[in-house]
Amino acid sequence: MHELSNGELADLEKFRLTTSQTSSSLSIQLDQLYDKQQLIEYLQKAGSRMNTNNNLVSASMLTKRYGFFAALNLYAITMWDKALNVSTKNISLETVDEDPVWLPGFFFKDLSVDIALDNRGSWRDEKLTLLFKENIYPLIMEISKTVKLSRLIMWENIALYIIWMYETLLKRETDQDLIEKIKNDFHYIMHEAPGEVFGPYHKNPLSKYFQINDLNEERMRKTCCLYYLTSEKGTRCKTCPTK
Repeated sequence: MHELSNGELADLEKFRLTTSQTSSSLSIQLDQLYDKQQLIEYLQKAGSRMNTNNNLVSASMLTKRYGFFAALNLYAITMWDKALNVSTKNISLETVDEDPVWLPGFFFKDLSVDIALDNRGSWRDEKLTLLFKENIYPLIMEISKTVKLSRLIMWENIALYIIWMYETLLKRETDQDLIEKIKNDFHYIMHEAPGEVFGPYHKNPLSKYFQINDLNEERMRKTCCLYYLTSEKGTRCKTCPTK
């Protein structure tokens, strides 16, 4: 196994990687969220931080935060051909109670990485499957079963952070070989990756949320994320489809 450099760790902190744990009641081992009662208790605690007692809203905001987790791991895969250990037993959500906004960080007990060797395509499929099918999909399903939040909302919450990350890279990078690699991974993840990479799907669940457009254009959501229910004034996102 290999390690991330200090510079790479600093890069991933932009996607809320953290190297420290906290004693907050909103810090939790990820696999504990697969227990119905612990998930409900966590959503209630998170709701109290976001001015809502509606578990549907808390669950949607949790998956929006979790979009950073998808972006974090895909960034490492695309930029460095390195994949972190995304086992749910290896990860905890860490909250700093002093922060005015609830934005949990992601703590990895084991920060070693696996690197791509000869067949990057097969390696990429393996790592995408571990990320989506083994990590993100089970959380979406547990939330769906427990509080009945639409899976369409949750997949869009995840998709939009992936789109944001890749479009940011395409605006930022100047090396043409790297740009082609970013474009290739972006297109594959959003369109070509088979459904089984994401769970028991026949079709890629992300593809419906992406349309080609000018990178400077605002992309309207297809579902409402329920953010407005955390706002005293009922303020909706600029990209809300129900405005």
